[in-house]
Amino acid sequence: MLLSANRKFSYESLVNESNLRPISSLEKGTQIARSVARIVLANLPNGETSVGTGFLIDADTIMTNNHVIPSKEIAKGAKIQFNYQTDLKGTLLPVEEYECDCDSFFQTDSELDFTIVKVKGSPGLRWGFIPYPGERDVKVGNDVFIIQHPKGMPKMVSLSENVITYCDNKLIQYVTDTLGGSSGSPVFNDNWELIALHHGSIPSEQGIEVRNEGISVTAIKKRIRL
Repeated sequence: MLLSANRKFSYESLVNESNLRPISSLEKGTQIARSVARIVLANLPNGETSVGTGFLIDADTIMTNNHVIPSKEIAKGAKIQFNYQTDLKGTLLPVEEYECDCDSFFQTDSELDFTIVKVKGSPGLRWGFIPYPGERDVKVGNDVFIIQHPKGMPKMVSLSENVITYCDNKLIQYVTDTLGGSSGSPVFNDNWELIALHHGSIPSEQGIEVRNEGISVTAIKKRIRL
């Protein structure tokens, strides 16, 4: 299609609200991703193996969902795997595996769907951890990023179509992609600040699309007994 000879041309513009970010934001996300782990559960009552995601909130403490690790018995057989991801050539990197230390600390909450448990060996000294934030301003329309192990696959991050569609004092809902195995993943705002613990999806209803959902870390923080 030819442009009109009288049409004024602009070399650049912001189409909507600016989504421009410092390039260092990518580096920050990569650093934070080190503290996200794949959780492998092999001692389930049905004899099957399942996978989930978790993340360190201290040098020796990991958080995931209650429905991923619901009890001390399940935690004792869990394998916490860091660096389960691929390099630029698609080759799996060396994995470091840790075990839970349930006797030192274990707390779970089915209502807010979280479990916090100590990990032997203080992996956060090597892989870093995500400290609990203060109050964050979370609004509908904000973007979120989720670092996860969907279907137990090597670590991934969702970078597009990430808008928050609903939030209150307990729940944050968004259209960010996740899959089974993503349960227990950290949800970040676009400054890579922790805002929620991902735990599942909401089925579509009339006039409402399928949404994924996390529990606000502010709500969880009020329940933690460290």
